[in-house]
Amino acid sequence: TPIKSSAASDVYKRQVYTMTGKAKIIAKISDMLDSAEESFFIASPLIEEIYRCCYSNFSKAVKRGVNVVVVTVPGPEIQYASEIVRKKGIMATDVLVDCKAAMLASNDLGICGYTDNEFIVGHMQSFLLISLLNEG
Repeated sequence: TPIKSSAASDVYKRQVYTMTGKAKIIAKISDMLDSAEESFFIASPLIEEIYRCCYSNFSKAVKRGVNVVVVTVPGPEIQYASEIVRKKGIMATDVLVDCKAAMLASNDLGICGYTDNEFIVGHMQSFLLISLLNEG
């Protein structure tokens, strides 16, 4: 049954887009960094590779005053970030930009889902906050 309410259809008009291929996914992360105006959050077990490919994007975002938060496994050197959180057991790559766009990618960056639906982005942001606060 089609949704008749305009408010409801605004919530569901854009869902999740899929993308495959590590190079395309890293390019999308680069674009997301460039589009960030206030905040950029990334959690990834592959931050070293992402950072190497997007080094200048991280640098430009920090210099623009974007609050860049990186959550990653212990070890990788990250020069350009507002905050770095070290956490074991990161299973996938999650990206949030300005509470307006989000990405969830597989642990090998082979496939991802991307959305600019603010309802879905808000849900993902809440989930990630709970996950980060839960050390268990």
